[in-house]
Amino acid sequence: MELRTSRATLHAALAELEAANVLVRRQGSGLYVSPKLHRKTIGVLLDSAFFERPEASPFWGMLWGRCAAIAQQRSETRNEAYVFHMVSSRSFPETPLPDAFDADLRAGRIHALLAFGIEGPMADALERTGLPFISFGGEGPHRVMTDPRAATCMGVAALAARGCKRIGFWEPIPPYRRVDYTRKSVHWFRMALEAVSIPFVPELVRLNRPEGVSLEHGISTEVVTTESHQEQGMRTALEVFGGGARPDGVMIADDMMTFGALVAFERLGVRVGHDVQVATQGNVGSPILFGRDDEMAVVENDPARIVEAMFDLYDRLSTGASVASRVRVGPLLRQ
Repeated sequence: MELRTSRATLHAALAELEAANVLVRRQGSGLYVSPKLHRKTIGVLLDSAFFERPEASPFWGMLWGRCAAIAQQRSETRNEAYVFHMVSSRSFPETPLPDAFDADLRAGRIHALLAFGIEGPMADALERTGLPFISFGGEGPHRVMTDPRAATCMGVAALAARGCKRIGFWEPIPPYRRVDYTRKSVHWFRMALEAVSIPFVPELVRLNRPEGVSLEHGISTEVVTTESHQEQGMRTALEVFGGGARPDGVMIADDMMTFGALVAFERLGVRVGHDVQVATQGNVGSPILFGRDDEMAVVENDPARIVEAMFDLYDRLSTGASVASRVRVGPLLRQ
């Protein structure tokens, strides 16, 4: 050959260019520029922990399904491809990224990352790639988030509109996850009460947090619990309505916790909408409170809007536009 290159070396080079979507070889025809030359491949990662236990919320599956549907639509109309992987971010690097995905990442065949629930060292490693990296429910340089402050304000306002004067606030600990208590949920609750001129009563607040964690702003304390949100809701309701300081209304920060509380209320003969008013955070389309929410105010997060916000953020990042590092998707009130 003129370039003094062996046939094996040439075939290897062509194979590499084909794998990189630069060329395509057609048997008996020749070499052509690949129609995938400018195709962007987006890696979508979800922490498998959200599916490992039967008591897990359906919310994450709803997010995953909506993401897959949008990815399919986009791949049909744009020069984009998607690879989906469930990973174990909480045991990384002992449980590494899937081999195929890691190889694509190292070879530069992944151009952006969408992540659900990815945290810790895995999130740090993904951020170091320098790729556009949008996350929800975890860590990363660009994050789409729900707005628990707005949800609390909407729930408290709904309870006040129903005549409640002694409003409680219940919040669960995420099970099997290390939690750094820096959230200001009680501060937001207190502000919501002030807005409707209802006094804050500390004994009506139940956070399921360990002794020593401040009610106001939390302290840097890591805790792992094995008690599910449903179990925490049932235990809290039994403790409070089985002899504790009773509220006439309660804002519950999680629909799975609310489900457990409803079981306890039935056991105790407490009637929602009569003996106690309930406002709860929930999720659009979730079956958790189906048939039980007629007497409640439900402040819902919408998985579709969350995923659409992630894709919108990716689109703006890919064009070089200046974007905020945090994008909040507000809740919707259903009464």
